[in-house]
Amino acid sequence: MKTIKKIMNRSDLISEYQLAVQDVLDNSAHPNKMNILKEIIYNFDNLVLSMFDVARLIGFEETDEDFYYIFRGRLGKEYGSSCVGGFYSMEGHLHPEDYDNLDRIAKLNQM
Repeated sequence: MKTIKKIMNRSDLISEYQLAVQDVLDNSAHPNKMNILKEIIYNFDNLVLSMFDVARLIGFEETDEDFYYIFRGRLGKEYGSSCVGGFYSMEGHLHPEDYDNLDRIAKLNQM
C-alpha cells in the first residue's frame, strides 16, 4: 500500500476539498473523497468514537487502495482507520459541559 497524500491540518484539508470538488465536476475523481474531506473538515480536532475507542480526528490519508481517517488515541498514539468504517462525532451529542470536560481530560492525556 502506497501513501499518496497525508493531510494533518485544517487549511490543507480545505484546499484538498476544493480540488476534490473540481475533480468531481470534471468527472476525474470519486465523489466519496469530496464527502469524506467535508466530514473531516467539519469534525476536525473533535473527539469522536472510532469503532469503540474515543479518539481525536486529526487528518486524512489517501493511499493507492483506500481513504483513511487519521485519529489520535490514548497517550497520543496516531492511527488510521478506513473511511469505510466511519466515526461518530461526540460534539453536539453530549451536553456541552460534558463534552468540554471530556475534551479537557483528553488533552491532559495527550489525545
